[in-house]
Amino acid sequence: MKNLTFSLAFLPLLLVATGCPKGPGVPEVNELMAPEDAFHAGVRILQTPNKKDEINYKGALEAFEIAATQQPDHARVRFNAGWTSERLGDFDNALRHYRAALKADPNYKSALFNLGALLTSRGNPEEAAQHYTTYLQNDPNDVAIRNNLVEAYLLSGVYEAAIEECQRILLIDSKNTAAYRNLSQIYFANNQSGMAMLAAEKARLLNESDPGIHNNIGLIHLEQGNESAAIEAFRTAIKLDPNSLESRLNLGWVALHSGDYTLANEHFTAVGKKYPENVDARLGMAVALRGSGKDNYVQAAELYDEILNIDSCNGLAFRNAATLQEMYLKDFKKALGYLSSWQECLIGTPDYGLDHPVHNLVKRVESSEAEHEAEKARIAELARQAEELRKEQLNQLAQMKTELDTFEAQVNEVRCDMVVEMGMLEDFDMVIETGRDAVAAEEFAMFPQITMFIGELGSMLPDLAEMCGSMGGGEEAGGEEAGGEEAGGEEAGGEEAGGEEAGGESAPSEGDGE
Repeated sequence: MKNLTFSLAFLPLLLVATGCPKGPGVPEVNELMAPEDAFHAGVRILQTPNKKDEINYKGALEAFEIAATQQPDHARVRFNAGWTSERLGDFDNALRHYRAALKADPNYKSALFNLGALLTSRGNPEEAAQHYTTYLQNDPNDVAIRNNLVEAYLLSGVYEAAIEECQRILLIDSKNTAAYRNLSQIYFANNQSGMAMLAAEKARLLNESDPGIHNNIGLIHLEQGNESAAIEAFRTAIKLDPNSLESRLNLGWVALHSGDYTLANEHFTAVGKKYPENVDARLGMAVALRGSGKDNYVQAAELYDEILNIDSCNGLAFRNAATLQEMYLKDFKKALGYLSSWQECLIGTPDYGLDHPVHNLVKRVESSEAEHEAEKARIAELARQAEELRKEQLNQLAQMKTELDTFEAQVNEVRCDMVVEMGMLEDFDMVIETGRDAVAAEEFAMFPQITMFIGELGSMLPDLAEMCGSMGGGEEAGGEEAGGEEAGGEEAGGEEAGGEEAGGESAPSEGDGE
């Protein structure tokens, strides 16, 4: 299953991902005081969406870059340039400007929040922790920064330091919900689900309406094998905050795991609409589309390409895209292309070695391609054999039909009255009828037997023909015409000689006879 997402006190980048600047770490109008026209032009662009409610971030960044060139040590100019760069997905440029803003003003909390959030999300929590620690030297009671430091320690795998920071927060504020919520995450990451649930429940008692707490409780339920309770907790979190990134992602991954692709796609799509740059949502959507059936394979492939346009070295996108092409679309060339690009991204990274999964994936795709080609060849051979067999069958049908036609014609030649009356053709007719049925049904197994019967019965035809012939000769010699009725019957010695015509009405009168 995809790694699920815990909610923390940390202020993530996605909380300020769209729309006009608002909330902690986002520029307020009253603090944008740089005198330069370019700077003010950038501010006006951010505050003036077009008719489609779209903001020209690119134009605003151009204005801020001009202002930053003129005043490189102006913290708010740098901050606005960094914030706008994030909106455009240029994270390296955003980091550059945030660092410059914090260097210009070490107490600039908004810059610190956004820099730490971006560093952490980009896989550098250690540097984020350094910035938080430096800030806390001047303001040790800032619990918001300490909770962010907990997040940085947690993602760095320094669990003991993270727990110590939570304890310091609770000494300052014993009812700090975020500290308990973060404690639940620390214990969960350290495979202590019981302690994680205790901390999460304490946080829930302090703030029942916090969606992040319900999200964490859902994850702990999953860890404990209670999927129904986990789903209910995620649903509660989403009800409290329909835009809850973590809860929607988590519910989406759970739905994927259970095979409910419709539910999974619903939540991943919701995340994608709210946070277009979130690649996890797009990954989930792609997997859900692939699971929904072959009609969605092409769309899933397009989503993987979109992910790689956002994050050009996303290993999971490369892996899934290659698998989709290999196993479902059967385009092995494309599959190997994704894996080759992945290998190029891995060159020089510490995890890239001979045991990296990408090498086995390449071998698997090459093997699958060879098997696929072999299977295609096998199917083609079977098709050829089937075609040859059909030709042979059609030839057998034609031969059988011809044999039956010839046999039936021979039988009809001996179908005289004497043979028919004696019932001697019943077996012949039965063989013909059975043969016709076998031809119609293509029962090839019966053909040899029918041929055998035709041969056996065919040997009797000469005798039957002789019977019919002898019967025909008797009629001519001593039958009706020669020695029958004409000779001694009605016409010759019957009615004409001594019947009505000879001695009856047509004969001379009695007197004449006398």
